[in-house]
Amino acid sequence: MSKQSGTGHRWASAGTFVLLLMGLVIGPSAPAYGEASTERHWGAPLQPAVVIYLPYIAASFAPELVASLQPVDGIAPNQVDALLGLAGSPHTLIVTTENKGAQCGGGTPASVWKITLDPLTKRALGVVHKQLLDGTQTTRQSLFESTDGTLFTGGGWCGFTPPYYSTDQGESWHAADAGAVYPPNSTFSFAELNGAVYAGTGYDPYPAEVYRWLGAGQWEKVFTSPFPLRNLMATMITFHGRMFVAPQIYGSGFCEGTTAVYVTSDGTTFLPTTGIPPCENTWKFMLVGNNLVAYVFNRDPYKNTSLYRWDERTETWVKLADYQGIMQWGNAGKPMAAYAETIYGYGRALPDGAWGLYRSTDLGLTWELIVPFASPPITAIAGYEGDLYFATGSDALGAVSLYRLWMSPPYPNMISKTGAESASGGGQVDVIDQDLFAISSSTTGNAEATSATLYLPIVHR
Repeated sequence: MSKQSGTGHRWASAGTFVLLLMGLVIGPSAPAYGEASTERHWGAPLQPAVVIYLPYIAASFAPELVASLQPVDGIAPNQVDALLGLAGSPHTLIVTTENKGAQCGGGTPASVWKITLDPLTKRALGVVHKQLLDGTQTTRQSLFESTDGTLFTGGGWCGFTPPYYSTDQGESWHAADAGAVYPPNSTFSFAELNGAVYAGTGYDPYPAEVYRWLGAGQWEKVFTSPFPLRNLMATMITFHGRMFVAPQIYGSGFCEGTTAVYVTSDGTTFLPTTGIPPCENTWKFMLVGNNLVAYVFNRDPYKNTSLYRWDERTETWVKLADYQGIMQWGNAGKPMAAYAETIYGYGRALPDGAWGLYRSTDLGLTWELIVPFASPPITAIAGYEGDLYFATGSDALGAVSLYRLWMSPPYPNMISKTGAESASGGGQVDVIDQDLFAISSSTTGNAEATSATLYLPIVHR
């Protein structure tokens, strides 16, 4: 594994290993990036293998390919723009793609895809290209699900292109611009407060604004940044009954005295916060455990990138870490996400570390590389149903890929308890259906199993 912090480098090998325990042999066997393996290695006889159920052991592991989004009907994905696991429809992912031919002000529309996951294996049962979003070429890395199940996408690229919404779990999508008032340019972010959904909008020449969703494609404007230089509402989030919004600087001008983040408890009155310097941009809010964290950078994404935490006691932002000369984040840190108490980001350790997926378990103070992944780049990251998913740009064949990392014990809901004891004695023994893994097993005498080989990606933490 590798560990990166502000005090230097700590590098160690993250090589493959084999664990021997009570006759059980476990070793990683996963397809290479971009490959899907259907090969099975069976020993005789074909029967359920008896294995000892182990809590996952934690650390560096290979990602598993979940799905590949191929060109369809002349539409070729250029990159995954956003990724969302649906709370209202278990084992379902919504993916939006920016497609080849899209450009500023026109070109190929963005796409929405729906992926149904096998509840046991977590692999794709179906990958369906649901719809072209004819009014926009990008969804601005933004997908959102409200508590009533309404789904939203971002939108906009060089002029007004609307956000979209769905009321049927992603089966159909409609432009959210039916009323007299609607976001006049790009829509970048969403949040929900007190049962209402809000959208963060902007893009030169419009200021950063916040709109409240009224339903059926209609909105009302509730906030406009008082500083025209801050003309892009990049991120929004709800935390402990309040909504935080971050108008970002797009362009150049006199930034001293501007406010980087506002907060509201009612969706009507927005108050300035302090702690983040007036010339910095907040690109992304993240909930890390019980902490609200902001990823902050200036117009040069390789300098002055940092993380801040909201301190509720002092009502101000406190800097956690500064990454100048330490970490370089891909695409200004857009592919960065938090899941549970861990932050994940696509980048590289400076000066010459490998590109890939990094994680931090200490609020960004240190980072470790868990998946080297140089090309195609990682463009979206999201946690869902206990695991972490990440998606990519297009490969040489014109497809984009979706991968999953094992963040929870494999198949926790399908293991059936047998009450058997292992031949070597002691320990809980479980039976895992032979169709789920590449398994070889053998029996001797009356013992249910004296040995079993189960090939899994192993996680160390």
